Amino acid sequence: MPTRMDKTVLISTKDSPQGIWAKTALDPGPVGGENGKFPDTVWPCLFLAGNILAVSCGDGKVTLWKKNLKDVWECVSEMLQ
Repeated sequence: MPTRMDKTVLISTKDSPQGIWAKTALDPGPVGGENGKFPDTVWPCLFLAGNILAVSCGDGKVTLWKKNLKDVWECVSEMLQ
């Protein structure tokens, strides 16, 4: 995943091998900036254990994200780099 100067994180998924790719934007809400954007540039992200996404941001924070039972990505942890 490339650096995102627009302060967003997009996750691309598809339901089947022949399906169409769908993009979902992470909503940083209270841990982020405003209007669905992170507070600073987003650096490359990394999936941990297959279902947890680590997002590193230019403000020196790393947030961990996981899909909840309603199929919505939510921030489960925040730490300083």
